[in-house]
Amino acid sequence: MIVNGRLRTVVVARDALHAARDAEEAGRLVEAVLRYVEEMQYVGSFSRQELPEVAMQLYHASYYYGQVINGGHSQFIANSDRLLPIICIDALAGLKAMGDVDKSQILQEMMVWMDEHPDEAARQDGAFTSADALNELDDRFYELVSGRQRRTGGSSAEPHCRRPSPARIAARRRLTDPTSPHAHDRGRRRRRAGFRRSCCC
Repeated sequence: MIVNGRLRTVVVARDALHAARDAEEAGRLVEAVLRYVEEMQYVGSFSRQELPEVAMQLYHASYYYGQVINGGHSQFIANSDRLLPIICIDALAGLKAMGDVDKSQILQEMMVWMDEHPDEAARQDGAFTSADALNELDDRFYELVSGRQRRTGGSSAEPHCRRPSPARIAARRRLTDPTSPHAHDRGRRRRRAGFRRSCCC
């Protein structure tokens, strides 16, 4: 159903919907919503303004999570580029809706830092340049995820978190270098990075 130019219904497989009744299987529903958004955007050519608000909020919250897990807030800023303000608004709303107070606080602090340090924020590249303030936010973020893993006895859907090694950072830098023969993979990797890990919830 379309109301005021925006779709109001998220279409998912019945088994994914039923899986949400089981806390351990609920991630399947998250994955289904993320696939819905990707298909509607990249195949159906629907814009953010035409898709359900809650679906976009989950999608961008998952994108934020995936980017920070992969390369920290510096990478999140660099890869989001001109869409960063929109992504932050959606991600913040999504995290708050899920009751994830701690991660929403970290994201808000990143947004404040960017407003106060626009020049330094513009220099973030997700590889060689990562501001100390962002590194501190990364450490807090990783500790939250690691703490959840300890509380759940390692059964959490969230991956183990640690700062990427220098080799991994260098490899990521090659992918973001427009002169690199691997640069064509960048767009595909960015699209895939949006929380295929179903870990926000």
